[in-house]
Amino acid sequence: MPTDEHYFIEQTEDGRFAVRAKGSARASAVLDTQEEGEIMTANEVAEYLSVDRTRIYRLLKRKELPGFKVGTDFRLRRVDVDEWIMKKEQTAWMHRSRM
Repeated sequence: MPTDEHYFIEQTEDGRFAVRAKGSARASAVLDTQEEGEIMTANEVAEYLSVDRTRIYRLLKRKELPGFKVGTDFRLRRVDVDEWIMKKEQTAWMHRSRM
């Protein structure tokens, strides 16, 4: 996605999340979250968010990203990760509007 456009994440009626450019009616991408109970590893979340897994572990340890431990390994529910993404997007827009 080009960086000079503004994008929004919206939840669709069928429970998925759609990413669309400001002023566009068409979604650029759709994130399928039909599997409410889908559990992800920290590595899978890192790949899903296109970040290093170390960043995911830092967020989990700071309790900034919702997750839980199974033994010594972290697990995250995909629906929680998607909700976290939406909250981060809303917070970013609130900060941008104050500038």
